[in-house]
Amino acid sequence: MPLIRTDRNAIFLATAMAGAFVFFCTRNYVLELPDVMQTWDRLVVWCLSGGVIYTAIFLAGHFALRRFGVGDRGAYAGLGAAACVLAFCALGLFGGLVDAFQRGAGLSYLIAPAGLGAVFGFLYAHRAGWETAGDDPSALSDALAARTAAVTGRAEADPALVRTPGADYYDGPMQVRTVIPLMLLSAVFATILAGLLRGAMVIGREVFLVSDEGAARMIEHALETSPAAGIELLFLLVAGVLPMTIVILAGHYVARGFKTSSPAAYFGIGLILPPILAVFSMFLFLVLALMIMLPTAVAMVIYNRLAGLEPVPVKNDVIVSDPRHLVSAEHPRRRFARIIGGR
Repeated sequence: MPLIRTDRNAIFLATAMAGAFVFFCTRNYVLELPDVMQTWDRLVVWCLSGGVIYTAIFLAGHFALRRFGVGDRGAYAGLGAAACVLAFCALGLFGGLVDAFQRGAGLSYLIAPAGLGAVFGFLYAHRAGWETAGDDPSALSDALAARTAAVTGRAEADPALVRTPGADYYDGPMQVRTVIPLMLLSAVFATILAGLLRGAMVIGREVFLVSDEGAARMIEHALETSPAAGIELLFLLVAGVLPMTIVILAGHYVARGFKTSSPAAYFGIGLILPPILAVFSMFLFLVLALMIMLPTAVAMVIYNRLAGLEPVPVKNDVIVSDPRHLVSAEHPRRRFARIIGGR
């Protein structure tokens, strides 16, 4: 398997996401800010330090994985989880994490860093991509030409699998992979996007209502409204992610049934499937279905891009008890029965 590239833009994004996570933890009192850091400027430095610690650990693991020839994105998810937990612990030693372990609740504090770190690591591998060394288009053309020239009397059709010195190439039927964790991750992404958009609309409407009272009052009212938008986002995450994941799974198999892997088809299926499933529930979940229609369509596209493609599996092996059965569906033997004389 090719190795994951070292991508500076992806590293910067990972640092920013880890720093934002530290800010979220500090803002919600999961991590206690040291007294020396209790100014706005130093808070920024504190959050960035968490991102830098995460990135340093992640890069060390990244180069170790490259050294040992590991290019699997699952390994990067595990690396991201470990790096985020270690960075979280390094900052948590200043306060609440030690107390949490003394109370016997320390491991529960590490669930979120591990989960989000796994997301950060997977996204880094997805964003950076694999090394392109060995991907030589001319080598592919030469291999195809050599194979065609070797056939005498007829031209050979394009083969499904072509091997070159640098890489292997495949041109056969493909389908989107089935990866349940990525379905859940896609549902979370789409729900957050929908929640942020909904929150922006709610806050914007509330600010518009007081637009004649000056900028200071508008900002103050926006801050007063933001907790309600955050609660609504939390409700969407709690109530919508699991149903959306189930719909993504169902839509994924619908797309397989239609033998399509196009993002546009996944979007359309994700848009119409929630109300269809609501009809089968005797309209019990109609309101929820209407709420998650567009987020599910977006999640289906995100899943389509994250999961990637795989070859369509070949048919299962056939267990033969009687060789006479190995005839085609149109064979006369399937219409004519042998007559056995009897008394």
